[in-house]
Amino acid sequence: MEQVRQWVRGHRDQMVLDLIKLVRVPSISEPSEEYPPFGRGCRDVIDTFLTLCGKYGYELHNYDYYVGEATCGEGETSIGIWSHLDVVPAPDPGAWSFPPFECAVVQNRYLIGRGVQDNKMPAIGVLYALNYLRENGIPLRHRYSLFVGTNEENGMADIKYYRRHYRCPTLSLVPDSGFPVCIAERGNCLLRICTPALEGFSGLQIQCEPLPGLAAGLAKAVLPGGETLQAEGETVRLSERNPEQPIATEMLLTQLTGHYTGNEQQALQSLLAVAGDTTGKKLGIFCEDAHSGQLRGSAGKIGVDQNRVFMDVTLTLPVCVNTDTLAQTVEAACNVYGLSTQVIKLRAPHSFPANHPVVERLTQVYRETTGFMGSPFVMSGGSYAGQLPNAFAFGPGMPGRTFPPDIFRPGCGDYHQVDESEDIEHLCMFTEVYIHALLALNEMELFFEGDQA
Repeated sequence: MEQVRQWVRGHRDQMVLDLIKLVRVPSISEPSEEYPPFGRGCRDVIDTFLTLCGKYGYELHNYDYYVGEATCGEGETSIGIWSHLDVVPAPDPGAWSFPPFECAVVQNRYLIGRGVQDNKMPAIGVLYALNYLRENGIPLRHRYSLFVGTNEENGMADIKYYRRHYRCPTLSLVPDSGFPVCIAERGNCLLRICTPALEGFSGLQIQCEPLPGLAAGLAKAVLPGGETLQAEGETVRLSERNPEQPIATEMLLTQLTGHYTGNEQQALQSLLAVAGDTTGKKLGIFCEDAHSGQLRGSAGKIGVDQNRVFMDVTLTLPVCVNTDTLAQTVEAACNVYGLSTQVIKLRAPHSFPANHPVVERLTQVYRETTGFMGSPFVMSGGSYAGQLPNAFAFGPGMPGRTFPPDIFRPGCGDYHQVDESEDIEHLCMFTEVYIHALLALNEMELFFEGDQA
């Protein structure tokens, strides 16, 4: 174990330089005809990654800029590790303490830049974990591939494209969660709920567009007569929001309701009733189980379209939810309120048994390497693991992450936030864990029943 630690520390500075190269590519994923499939930044970041891996002697594959792959080993069974290089936007660069796509190094400890934590750091950490196996002459029992996608933050069309055209690995690890092992991902559903088209909403303007997965901190409206309304709330993660936490969406709807009468007021009151329900009961879909908890919902974006006020609602779905009937149930409930609805996105839950041999072995590796006594867990976020056969989300999150107040303002520094950051010490520890995990998996027989795609 000490040999691994010393090797990682000896490569610390080079890992940081390689990570900076990736962060400096503004790889925001958006469909593009000029630079297909997801824009110039995503093409550039794949090229940068493959050039970097080529320098270390890997076999390289570019799957039409949906996915890049660096491969080593010749085993009949294969292990894929899946990171993503696309990032969420940084819509207000002036709010950052450092330019979001320059990747500043602060106190020789913290890297600050969009995507440095989610999810470019794991790509570099896993690359160096594979470098360790090769440099130290470890006989590779399996074929190892480091995959990087370009659309994880905006629909996962990258992984769906790969699955349609290529065979998936025997086993996949996805470093886009916490440690030790995520054994279930709650599902996710994005609904758009609309009022009827009403004359009173003609000329109404609403500005409220939070980042994905976050509640809006600010919402504004301009009434037809020119009066301006504004609401400021807490910028919380929608999957973690408590009913008591004020969010700008509900606060602005409350203000709007007080400025209308008649059918317009009734329609806004119905929308507000749904917005204030974080359990899904008003939509007729509440459910819960001991494994993954209860269904949760939260209002996000609101706006006006063709004299209709609309509201987007994010639902976090437990494993027990019936996704086959969810849309019909919600539609029937909304009709009672005089509202209409459509499902914009729906991702079903995904789970693995906690006593699976891979889960047990990876958990043991994490505990022995870090000294933390974590247990397999369930998470609300979605990762590639929910899209792949025989896939386990494994890291990089672990205890001990801090955001010192002399560097980071409140609500800044974490993934998707302003001043998104990564601790270099965390990068090193993550790399150590993955080295030991790959060494452990290298000794295991890999066999799974079911989907091999």
